[in-house]
Amino acid sequence: MRNSVRVELTNKSEKPVLVGDATALRGKPKDDCVGPGPAAVLQPGERLVDQRPGILSPSMKVFVSVFTGEKTCKWVEVARKP
Repeated sequence: MRNSVRVELTNKSEKPVLVGDATALRGKPKDDCVGPGPAAVLQPGERLVDQRPGILSPSMKVFVSVFTGEKTCKWVEVARKP
């Protein structure tokens, strides 16, 4: 376990990506991912680095909300580095 969580999210697509909230859980979130709406726009090749205090155990997964429209999104699991 660590005392802080660092997330690096890179847009490897050819189009901009709208991202919102991120969460760490043991399974995929069941709640609505819209929350306050998109928080960042990642252009192709851009990277978002977010570091927050908190605990991330090996059994937890990290999910980020990815928007396909202003109020349409889905939770996507973020791959973890060893």
